[in-house]
Amino acid sequence: MEKNQDDTIDHLNHYDSNKLIDNLDNPDNLDQLLADAQEYPTNTVIKKYLLMGGPIGGLLLLPFFIIMEIIEDGGVKLSLILNIVPTIISLAVAGLILGFPPSLITGVTVGTAQLHFGSVKQGITIFIIGFVSTIVSIFVFNSERGVNVLDEMVLAIGAVGGLSAIICGILFVPKSK
Repeated sequence: MEKNQDDTIDHLNHYDSNKLIDNLDNPDNLDQLLADAQEYPTNTVIKKYLLMGGPIGGLLLLPFFIIMEIIEDGGVKLSLILNIVPTIISLAVAGLILGFPPSLITGVTVGTAQLHFGSVKQGITIFIIGFVSTIVSIFVFNSERGVNVLDEMVLAIGAVGGLSAIICGILFVPKSK
């Protein structure tokens, strides 16, 4: 093998195998595939998921907290309006801390798989990665409590993780060509 082919194969080891298989017979397509693989911002995707995935997930819980406050107070009160900014900050910080493990798992998975965003199928894939990574994180950090996978709260938190993954995908993952 020539040096150029060895380099191409090394770079493609971390790229979409389906695209590789579909393009092996055409060297021009293989060169384009290599160029695409080298341009994918893997580290940037991972960092942005890591820094923003948790806070976005925390902020997705804001409507839930507002509704609970309205129910508890029997309507919209001045205290709800005054507490909205501290609540937003608290949810973002709590999301950053508690969402760190699933955001890391999701970011690494999306980044190393070099996923793109641009279709419903790709959105569903990213949702599933966020959902599963959130559920796995809940189990790992609560293993001594015997968390049940069918618990509605666990599934709801997993859905928040999936939605956060989709929002991060829309914002930070390269779009399909």
